Amino acid sequence: ELSISHMKNTTPEALNLFGFIGLLPGGITEKELTQMWGNTDWMRLKDALTRASLLVYKIDNNGEFHYSMLPFMTIRAYEILETAGEMRHAFHMKCCRLYKDYC
Repeated sequence: ELSISHMKNTTPEALNLFGFIGLLPGGITEKELTQMWGNTDWMRLKDALTRASLLVYKIDNNGEFHYSMLPFMTIRAYEILETAGEMRHAFHMKCCRLYKDYC
């Protein structure tokens, strides 16, 4: 909670990315994130979240970064998105389009 409060004061737009990734409990790759975010502006926000320990990553066997968060954090991320109804809906639709391609 302290990290989230700090983020609200320093880089509040990073909480949008936090909420978005929280909708993807299995995480997301850099390529997918750039595609869904629409540009690479998310990288600056990712750095802020990683420094605050709100986002973790691993490198897969192909050398690609895979971003996710600890399971209990996905609930908090969704709570943050609940206050931004339009944004939550837009993010939800992007997630549906991503999952549609996998199913």
